[in-house]
Amino acid sequence: MDLDDALHKDGLTIGKVIETPPGTGVWMALAKTRAYGSMDEVAKALPSKDAAIRAALDHSRAYWA
Repeated sequence: MDLDDALHKDGLTIGKVIETPPGTGVWMALAKTRAYGSMDEVAKALPSKDAAIRAALDHSRAYWA
């Protein structure tokens, strides 16, 4: 994960977590779910950044494992 809360594997961005709205502690997960597609929202209203990371990784795992 980088400073912009993006998740990477082998130099490619495979997901991102975003606090929405900022400062509330509620997180959303985005994941790249197709080989060369854009990122899709895969989960929202998550209670923690860790939960958002897990959601993003779970949804992208089929393509990037």
